[in-house]
Amino acid sequence: MRPRTLVLTLAGVLVGAILLSEASAWWSIRETEGDPLDLAHVSRVDITGAASVIAITAGDAPSYSARISGRRSGWASLWRSSWYSSDCPPAGQMRIDGDTLRVTVPPVRDYFDLSDCQIEVSANLRPDAAVSISQKAAQMRLSGAFSSVAVNSDAGDFALDGHATAISVAGQALRVRLAFESVFGNETVLLAGRMMEAALTFAQPAAISYVVEATASYVDSSLANTPGAKPEIRVKGEMVHVSIR
Repeated sequence: MRPRTLVLTLAGVLVGAILLSEASAWWSIRETEGDPLDLAHVSRVDITGAASVIAITAGDAPSYSARISGRRSGWASLWRSSWYSSDCPPAGQMRIDGDTLRVTVPPVRDYFDLSDCQIEVSANLRPDAAVSISQKAAQMRLSGAFSSVAVNSDAGDFALDGHATAISVAGQALRVRLAFESVFGNETVLLAGRMMEAALTFAQPAAISYVVEATASYVDSSLANTPGAKPEIRVKGEMVHVSIR
């Protein structure tokens, strides 16, 4: 076999193996999705446990549901998925308690795995739902209209696009991004973290008031601080950077 032919053959085998492995990984991810839970009568979500990626929407929709899924990430996940048909189960428990969806995420069991099992929690809720999240670490994305949002996470990345009347975010190391699409003059935002980067934006002109208490802080606001006005923003921590637009 000629060298050029050999190189092309090896390249074709490698590409085929990668495509096969990609397909296996995709199929494994599809297999690890749990069955959806009907949230037609749920107005509150309570998420606790170790760590997860959370995506929640609140608004008018034909149906409302929640789901837990497992997704394996990391550089070794591609090859691992070729050998294991269901190597990242959707660990966690979901149950409905009255009008509340309760979600518990257990700790990761295998700390020495080259590919990490990432637990994802997704839900779409009725408008003005309340959300409570208390986890060691979490990436949280919320969009829509909420009545209240309370977050407690040692390491948290939290973003909200839409509106919430009351927002409380606390933790050790936090990144917070709040984008208010509407303002009704009754909003309160409480942020508390040892180290925090927070960005707040308002789609429409609004009179706001803010207080920042920190050992070291940098506040960059294009909106005037009007005492007694709402939205009322309170930030407390050791090292904080706050941007308000």
